[in-house]
Amino acid sequence: MGDLIESPKNSSSSSYEEETEPSIEWCLENGYKIPKWLLKCNIKCPYVKGNIFEGKHGPINYSVVGDPSANLVLTFHGYNATHTTFSIYQSVLSKNGFRVIAFDLYGHGLSGHPKYRVFGDTFSPKYYVEQADEVINHLGYAGRPLSLIGMSMGACLAAAYCEKHPDLVEKMVLISPAGLIPKKPKRVVFLRYIQCCIPCMPCCVSKCCFSKCISTPKSTLQDESGIEFCETKETDNCISVEASDVKTELNPMVNRMLWSLFVTRNAIASLMGIVNRMPLWTSSELYRKVGSLGKSTLIIFGNSDTLTPPECADELSRLFTNSHTIIFPDSDHLVSFKKPLEVVSSCLAFLGIPTQEKILHYTRWLPFDSKGKYILKCDRELGESEDVEDANVTPVKQEETFKTMVTLDEKPKTVSKRPFKIFSNALDLPHDDSLTNLAISGEYAKRKVPLVVVKQFEDSDL
Repeated sequence: MGDLIESPKNSSSSSYEEETEPSIEWCLENGYKIPKWLLKCNIKCPYVKGNIFEGKHGPINYSVVGDPSANLVLTFHGYNATHTTFSIYQSVLSKNGFRVIAFDLYGHGLSGHPKYRVFGDTFSPKYYVEQADEVINHLGYAGRPLSLIGMSMGACLAAAYCEKHPDLVEKMVLISPAGLIPKKPKRVVFLRYIQCCIPCMPCCVSKCCFSKCISTPKSTLQDESGIEFCETKETDNCISVEASDVKTELNPMVNRMLWSLFVTRNAIASLMGIVNRMPLWTSSELYRKVGSLGKSTLIIFGNSDTLTPPECADELSRLFTNSHTIIFPDSDHLVSFKKPLEVVSSCLAFLGIPTQEKILHYTRWLPFDSKGKYILKCDRELGESEDVEDANVTPVKQEETFKTMVTLDEKPKTVSKRPFKIFSNALDLPHDDSLTNLAISGEYAKRKVPLVVVKQFEDSDL
């Protein structure tokens, strides 16, 4: 597959990297083989192209946002997701002193889809940690300290990365973390005994299985319209130019499924290989080792999550000795997407806590308590949580220590030397306009801990 090589120097020259939806021409130029019948259905590439460089096992698609000199945050997305999972995180955190790196894991998105090797470590945690190192080295950030955010399967990878680089990792955020899923399905257990068949999975998929999912009107392209066809070993009747006259559009879910099955031919084998190799059910020992390091860790669940149920929170809290758990109500495994304002603001506040501090001193400084209820600005305090006593720490009320509060409508009188900035009303965030209500309204004078205030909840009567 063709690749676009971008020098690390150029990639760090600006705070924002341009991301686009790849055109059909770009896909064809870069080695994607698109069957004729799919182009007649007006299929589109379902992924977002950031910057691409050639990695050890194929292209790596990544995005990096924020000041090059800012604190680094490395993210790991979940199973069958892409780096765009963290687009909101990048938009918010980059404006407040962080440089956020997101990338498509091998077997996902526009990164390479290497063949599953029965005898090897393809798609294992070690495999993905090495990929993360490739990204870090490509950007020229080797040896720099960083924080980690992992979502679902990405939480296992964040822990594995911390295990390999304990001296570099400062904090971790684990969102809907996999690794302690209670019951492994029988079909997953069975897959282990037939893993030799995984590389052959793409050959088992046929176009006829999806005839009801698509419809091709009579007005679509005909052979005599000037379209050139080519025979390939991978797929027959591949179109080598853009089909510009097609008018219909596929359902986005169907579009993505068909792209994965018939364009990215190894995708189905990759996903099955990941299920077989990743410790989605058996990461307790990994979590124990990493948790014993004492890294500040924020754990986030949705209270209705059936995939990684919040009952796992108690065990995770026990395994991670310096952790705090927030369980948001009325949400499930997709808590990050269903409650983006709550989750992103919690991450922002957590990442502002000084490194190597005991997180229990700051649980009442975060915008949401352990049950996902918003804590008003006037009720914030530093010190041990209610469940822990420490004679050496005295709770400090924020109104006794704060400088003059800055609201969204007024300009700060002085510019803080800290990287935490005040959000402006003009902030343009993807997906959720309510995130403009997020603001950092001041700093605790001695410990330099930013106070994150969510205006939407602060002004609410709830």
